[in-house]
Amino acid sequence: MLTEMNLIIESNFICHKLWLQAKTCKICSFEQFLKLRKKRLSATMIFLTDCSNWKFTDINEKTLTHMQEIGYLIEVISIVAHDTSKWKTQNEHNVYCYWLLLQNLDFNEGQKKEVFEKFLQEIKGIIQRKKQASTVFQQGNLSKEYIDLLQQVTGLLKEYYRFEEVEGLKEAVISPKF
Repeated sequence: MLTEMNLIIESNFICHKLWLQAKTCKICSFEQFLKLRKKRLSATMIFLTDCSNWKFTDINEKTLTHMQEIGYLIEVISIVAHDTSKWKTQNEHNVYCYWLLLQNLDFNEGQKKEVFEKFLQEIKGIIQRKKQASTVFQQGNLSKEYIDLLQQVTGLLKEYYRFEEVEGLKEAVISPKF
């Protein structure tokens, strides 16, 4: 839990540094920024905190790995929903504005549906790559508990942020294909 907590705090500082670097050079990694930015809404920390009430014998390396992998995907969906529903200016340090910056697109371009769809396709690609590397998905399908959890979280995100596109991102996670 301490490692996760430190990552949450450190990620805010590193995101700011990456933002400044992106303004001066174009050799920047969108996935690196997303990986750090998503920690702002840390589902992984919530999972780890919740499991602190479990019996020590119920917690093993496989369970922790699964929580981290599912947490990662929920954090990606959450930060995309948060950042795209709340952005007002191109100077906001969020995933969509960062992506626009790396694409050499301005704020007005970012409001076009086709540009936003391209952004979502990149996010779905990141989700697919994470699934391919994940032990949770190696058996072929997610367990019912994980699917139920994703349904609940994405339902809340859709309602709270008025973010209809969350359904497509959820399907990218739940879909058994890679």
